[in-house]
Amino acid sequence: MFWPRASLAPEEASRLFRTRLLKAGAVVLVTLGLLGVRLCRLQVSGGGHFRALSESNRLRLKRTGNVCVQAMARYSADLLERDP
Repeated sequence: MFWPRASLAPEEASRLFRTRLLKAGAVVLVTLGLLGVRLCRLQVSGGGHFRALSESNRLRLKRTGNVCVQAMARYSADLLERDP
């Protein structure tokens, strides 16, 4: 039974709603916890590994002399006409 039937007593419908709400909250908390654990593994535990990968990539690009990306400063301005 996904939705409570109209024949349920109000207290039974309320209990069913609270149960579903607690289950949904538990799913959200577990999901956020798993994301937090994954973030810690990538940032804290695996930070040195990814730093070494980026450093070796930078050195390889420097050695070959290929420019893959060039950073350029760009500025933009919008002029708006004021109503009199």
